[in-house]
Amino acid sequence: MSSKLKRADVVVRSGEVTRLEDAAGTRLQVLHGSVWITQDGDLNDYYLPAARTMTLDRPGVVLVYALEPAELIIWQPVPRISVAAQVARGLARVSRLLAP
Repeated sequence: MSSKLKRADVVVRSGEVTRLEDAAGTRLQVLHGSVWITQDGDLNDYYLPAARTMTLDRPGVVLVYALEPAELIIWQPVPRISVAAQVARGLARVSRLLAP
């Protein structure tokens, strides 16, 4: 099963902080430079140099601090619509089509 991901290319200047909200499941890929990553509720911080990738596993705030100029790709999961929501949408469409 593959999940869809939304891609964002980000350039972070040295000493700059990028904040990510509710980032669980987000994948960070460092193309150039290096970053320091702090996840809300995680006692560990993470150093991520160029050519490395990390998948965030916490639902809260994540801070990405550039130790030097860095270029990142941020892959965010695209939320899936539940089966119940899909059925409800389908039924709403049918009822609109059948309405006088």
